[in-house]
Amino acid sequence: MAFTKEGMERLAFIKNINAIRHESDAIENGTTQWIENSVPEHVITFARVSKKQRLIVAVNTKNATLTVEMIQKKRKSLQRYSGCSCYRSTQIS
Repeated sequence: MAFTKEGMERLAFIKNINAIRHESDAIENGTTQWIENSVPEHVITFARVSKKQRLIVAVNTKNATLTVEMIQKKRKSLQRYSGCSCYRSTQIS
């Protein structure tokens, strides 16, 4: 079966996301906490939190690089992310 370059990239992305899902306690067993952000019309932000892990997700719905500030009320912290396509999690000890 022949795939286009875009199709191969999409397949690799899906495989990567699927692997993350199986490796992440926060996704498998956690709860969802919605997070306020500075551009809610273009970015959806939330955390998946379990006893072992906290995973923050920012979904950019605009076809452009954006800078977003996320405010987590319980932690009273401000986090700034700009133009990243990354997987970063925090292990809770």
